[in-house]
Amino acid sequence: MAVWLGAVLVLTSGMVACDQETEPRTSSDGGRPRNVRPECTGAARLDDECRDRIRPPIALVYLEGTALVTEDLRGRSREFTDLTTEDVAASASGRHVAYVTGSPPTLNLFTPATDSRVPLGPGIDPVWSQIDNRLAWLQPTKPCEGETCVPEGKVVAQEIGVGEERVLLESGTWRILGWAGSSLHVADPSQPEQVLSVPGDGAGRPTEM
Repeated sequence: MAVWLGAVLVLTSGMVACDQETEPRTSSDGGRPRNVRPECTGAARLDDECRDRIRPPIALVYLEGTALVTEDLRGRSREFTDLTTEDVAASASGRHVAYVTGSPPTLNLFTPATDSRVPLGPGIDPVWSQIDNRLAWLQPTKPCEGETCVPEGKVVAQEIGVGEERVLLESGTWRILGWAGSSLHVADPSQPEQVLSVPGDGAGRPTEM
C-alpha cells in the first residue's frame, strides 16, 4: 500500500519516495498549479524552497536496520548514515530526519545534505507535517518503562530553522495522531472518544472534534 502525502509517496515499508513529476499539475481553469502553494508561484518560484516543491528531487529515503539510506533514483547512487536507532521519522522531502536515542530519550535532528546532527532535547514520537519543516513531538514529563507504561508529556512543536519550540499542550497522556494542514490532531487514551485539534503555531485554543 502507498499513500501520497504532498509531493512524496509514503510506502508502508518505511520508505519515502519523492514525486517524479518534472512539472507541476495545472488546474482545469488554467490557474495556479494544484500541487504548489500560493506563495510558490510567480517570482517566488525562484526561491530554492519553492523550486523543490515544484520539481522535487527523485530520491528514496529508507531504513536498513539502523542505517538511513538515501538513494538517488536517477544515478542509482546510495548513501548510508548510521543513526544507531530504528525510531526515525523523515520529513516529507527527506530534507530533515528526526530520530530518538538514549534513555531518557533524546530527540535529534539530522540533515542529510550537510551531515549535521542537532539534539532538540527530551522527546519521543516525532511527527512531521506536510509543511516540510514543521515537527511535533511528545516531551516526556514522567519516566516510563515497560510495555504497559503509558508515557506522560507535553505536546510541543517547532518550525525547524525558523523559531523556538512551542508548547501546544501541557503534560498529559497524549498521543499525537498527525497533522491536518496547520493543525495537530491529538488524543488522550483515557478519553478515546475525544480528539483535539490544536493550532500548530500555538495561537488559539484546542478544539474538540
